[in-house]
Amino acid sequence: MNFISNFKKNLMIIRMVLLLGLFQITQISYAQIPVAVMVGEKQMQHEFFFFKDIDKKGRFNVFTMGQFAVDYDQEAFNSSLMSTQITYNFVPGLGVAGGLSFSNQQF
Repeated sequence: MNFISNFKKNLMIIRMVLLLGLFQITQISYAQIPVAVMVGEKQMQHEFFFFKDIDKKGRFNVFTMGQFAVDYDQEAFNSSLMSTQITYNFVPGLGVAGGLSFSNQQF
């Protein structure tokens, strides 16, 4: 009986891993904008990322990242960070990047 229970548990885990893998494969073909909002007792933080190919061959890409933090009590701890990079890949895994970043400790 224990063997059957373990077999069913392992089969369920394998199904979940395959389903998540399939979900990841379908997600790769589209530009994604993940957003995260974290709320705590002292501070709230918001992050987002954007990555997209500019040309059809995938050599030129744009990457943008933003992060904002707001302290509930002290405005001196508020911060922001914005960064945008444009990349050119010579071959997969090797390329150059250039862009702009903005960061401050108070806004």
